[in-house]
Amino acid sequence: MKEITFDFIKGDISFDEYVKLSEKDSFEFLQSLVKEGEAANRITQTEDGNIKVESIPYVAKDVLTDMLKKDTLAVKVDFFSEICRLVKEAFPNENIVINTYLLDAFNYILLNTPNYIGGAEAEQVLYEVYKSISCPNTPSGRAEYKRIISSLFKYKNKKPRWIQGPEWPVCCGKPMMFVQEFKDTEGKEHYLFECSSLENTEIIQFD
Repeated sequence: MKEITFDFIKGDISFDEYVKLSEKDSFEFLQSLVKEGEAANRITQTEDGNIKVESIPYVAKDVLTDMLKKDTLAVKVDFFSEICRLVKEAFPNENIVINTYLLDAFNYILLNTPNYIGGAEAEQVLYEVYKSISCPNTPSGRAEYKRIISSLFKYKNKKPRWIQGPEWPVCCGKPMMFVQEFKDTEGKEHYLFECSSLENTEIIQFD
């Protein structure tokens, strides 16, 4: 797994393939990189709604599989960054080549995407658009990226004004069209979306 892990960091093995190989190895190699006495934070919610943070022994399998519960670009960046950290600390004298493609893509999307577009489902669409641009960091590349996402993330009259952050839904492999938003008697904001197949989705947020 050492060679495979180094290949993953270099970008020679895909994210999904590396996760499968790590699971097959039961994360034993990655656990062997953990420093003695290293701790991780476990975050849980108590019955009264408060957040509880506990310091527990670092178990690579638990820490890394917990990251993978959501399939987003941000999660992939966190996972990749954690693997890089473990490797660099375990092999300080190795000349480690790190492929920054995922981090570059994540930062690019943050910088070049309007703040009303986002969310776990939308993020994958944005990543695919980024990958389709041949020279994304040129002025023409950035203009092309913005043109494409504007054509994908449509709204009927007004852009959604998210309370908690964007949660743009995807249906049939494409972002749904934003139709309208309204506030109910309890103060909750409702965001209505529709698909070209005429399926509807409602996102609810509140302060």
